[in-house]
Amino acid sequence: MTPTSPSRELIGFFQAELAELPECEAAPADLAALCEAVHEQNQRANVTAARSPLEIAREHVLDALTLIPAIRERLPECDTPQLIDVGAGGGFPGLPLALALPQLRVTLLDSIEKKCRAARAAADAVPALAESGCVEVIRGRAEDWAREDGHREQYDFATARAVGACATQAELTLPFLRIGGWLLLQKGAAAAQEIESATGAIEILGGRLEFVQTIERSGQLAPRLLAGVRKAAHTPEKYPRRSGLPSKRPL
Repeated sequence: MTPTSPSRELIGFFQAELAELPECEAAPADLAALCEAVHEQNQRANVTAARSPLEIAREHVLDALTLIPAIRERLPECDTPQLIDVGAGGGFPGLPLALALPQLRVTLLDSIEKKCRAARAAADAVPALAESGCVEVIRGRAEDWAREDGHREQYDFATARAVGACATQAELTLPFLRIGGWLLLQKGAAAAQEIESATGAIEILGGRLEFVQTIERSGQLAPRLLAGVRKAAHTPEKYPRRSGLPSKRPL
């Protein structure tokens, strides 16, 4: 795919926002190019409700970048820490994180082919991503891929931005994490009770809720909650359950 040329307005937007986020290693032009590329793919495949590059920047990219401090504080001592983004859709939060933390190896997993195609094309359109080869896109269900030897308990970080309530997110992600890895859950500001109600399911799956913090997002967006779950023990072999059950019958 031809590399995307971002607008000066979008680059300026990120220059201002990144001044408050020194931990981000992404160039404003690269983040802007990602927004333009996702917008182009969205016009073809309708993978997000955001209808302009600036909306994508505000609603998706800035939201993804709020994860940077939590990831940086917990980076393992290895050359290529791995993150899996379950239910990645058009590539969020995985693609912005791949730009912001170039040491990460990011796997985007989604069951819908058009979303996978859009995420691949967007990554290919940003030279910093295309040249690094740090992003892999997989079409499939977490219930199946979490049982594969090359993926089960192999990752240092997991995200699941839009795949249901906390208990469902935990079942679809914790099997991917190695012991000591981290599940980072981004939730709405009113989700404190939902997170608390999921602690039993999290423990069954080998996790431990370690923190819940309020994230004041830049770009004048509403605050969010970030829940951090550490993988403390192996996930029992029977999890995740067969396709559909984690969402239909949460633990």
